[in-house]
Amino acid sequence: MDRIKVEMKSKQTREGRPMRFIKLCIFFAVTLLFSAAGVAKKEKPPHAPFPKDVVNAISCGVCNFMVGKAYGDVQLLVNASVQTRVRVNEDDVLTAIEDLCNPFSDVGQWIRQITITHESDTAPFLLGVSRLPAYAKCKRVCSTVVEACEAVMDHENMDQLSPRLLRLNEYAGAEAFANALCLPSSICTERQGLSAARYEEVRNMIDEDTVEEIDPKEMEIERMMDHMERKENRRQTIFSRDEITSMQKAFLRGDKEAVAQVDPSIMDLSDEEFSALQSMIRGRAMGQEQPEENGDDGEWKGRNKNYPMYHSADNGNDDGENLNLEDEDF
Repeated sequence: MDRIKVEMKSKQTREGRPMRFIKLCIFFAVTLLFSAAGVAKKEKPPHAPFPKDVVNAISCGVCNFMVGKAYGDVQLLVNASVQTRVRVNEDDVLTAIEDLCNPFSDVGQWIRQITITHESDTAPFLLGVSRLPAYAKCKRVCSTVVEACEAVMDHENMDQLSPRLLRLNEYAGAEAFANALCLPSSICTERQGLSAARYEEVRNMIDEDTVEEIDPKEMEIERMMDHMERKENRRQTIFSRDEITSMQKAFLRGDKEAVAQVDPSIMDLSDEEFSALQSMIRGRAMGQEQPEENGDDGEWKGRNKNYPMYHSADNGNDDGENLNLEDEDF
């Protein structure tokens, strides 16, 4: 009986090795992506949202964008159902909009394109929202849009969101759908302007939160980290830049013990698995030696690119009504 237990344990160990090796490969791929992007972070970047009066001031506009995005996502499900002949149900809809207010998820990346607009010389001093031409790093404006999105989702008027998403054929498009849900609700009807003094304070806060385009590699890493934290209920360790560099050098010279000083889990690999991972990293390092066409030093020119704030021309009242909410990029 003891011999059988030993054999079973040995078999389980052998069967578990490929999966452990795959997980480590994925982990080091993520680590190398951080190094390639010039990023060294311990976790997703935290940025405090603006005060609640700013959240309330932009909620109507955020509602338009959010509901329009939900329309587009569910419309894709409906189009696919024509081919599969399986009708879209409420569970499908709820799954589609589950992460709509999370800028680190696939469906919530629209938030990274939203900026707060302000351009008013006289009362009412209103704030609006409009869409940027590119995805931005999630800073204070992004966090504020998240707060507004979650507030809209929790609003009593949004109880009709999923039932209406099951009847998209009743609406002419995303804009008509958003107008039907948002404009009659108190989210928009009770919208108030700010005092002149407060408006000036808020303008300064918004302008200080410079819009910065995000490298697609960095955005993908943040998405992966968020997925592991929320869906797999675990946090992925992300090492500092110095630790990443140390591991890379140790891998390139084949020093397993030196790698283990940074990440002890590497000792779980067999010599063959370590060699395979070393070959993968050597190939990656050789590829990085070639500069990209976008810059003499291989630097991606879009990184850390600052965008000016986009100001609306209608007293900050650009809430998506005049934007094409059915745009493919959205």
